[in-house]
Amino acid sequence: IILSAFGLIMVYSASSYFSLSSVGNSEYFIIRQFIFVVAGIIIAISIANNGKRFFFKERYLQGIYVLLILLLLYVLTQTGIKGAKSWINLRLFNLQPSEFAKLAALLWTAAKLADKPWKNPRFKSILQRVKGLKQWQVFCWFWWERIRYMVYMLFWPLAFALLTFKQPDMGTAVLIVGFSFLLIFLSGFEKGIFGITFILAIIGGAYMARSSDYRWKRVESWFDPWSYAQDQGYQTVQGLLAVGSGGFFGQGFMNGTSKYFY
Repeated sequence: IILSAFGLIMVYSASSYFSLSSVGNSEYFIIRQFIFVVAGIIIAISIANNGKRFFFKERYLQGIYVLLILLLLYVLTQTGIKGAKSWINLRLFNLQPSEFAKLAALLWTAAKLADKPWKNPRFKSILQRVKGLKQWQVFCWFWWERIRYMVYMLFWPLAFALLTFKQPDMGTAVLIVGFSFLLIFLSGFEKGIFGITFILAIIGGAYMARSSDYRWKRVESWFDPWSYAQDQGYQTVQGLLAVGSGGFFGQGFMNGTSKYFY
């Protein structure tokens, strides 16, 4: 609640001039945001009181996952904003299904880890001697046992991430899988496998970033935002200007100047 209240103050400070010049009411955006905050608090209280009865039922969870897949597929049919098809226009606000996919992915992985924690695998080492199996078969079964477990735990997160990646939104796709991926290893999965898959993920991510001009420009703008000040580096540049002009504590309530140049 404190963070929400602070956010409302910041919204008013940053948007009052734009709101006044565009719709003729300096309080337009803060009123709109206040309605969303109240609605969010009501939903949060409702989930806190009734969440266990809902989220611990498999059929309800599966329904949520299927609905999210349908929404992510629908998003791909939209026109998009600046080349990205991430939002559904509901007139009152824009809905971004991939944000809900982050939470749904964690719910799936957490629920499955609670049902099937990783313990006592049959093949504990690639050098293990197993009667009736050759060493190369032990090697294959060792990896198959672990890959099968991870794919099962990441089934829905991978599905969400693939559709999010197609929007294209590689950053959100990585977070959807990454959070669930980290959760698996925090639950006690083998740390050596974590290291190997983490390195492979970095290599794969670097390849995917380099294979697309759009994604590579995002990487370049991270190192040199001023060369992309009007597009990929816009937010970074605005952040640097805000810190440069206001320092650590800012210029004070309603005293910021960046809002006059939108």
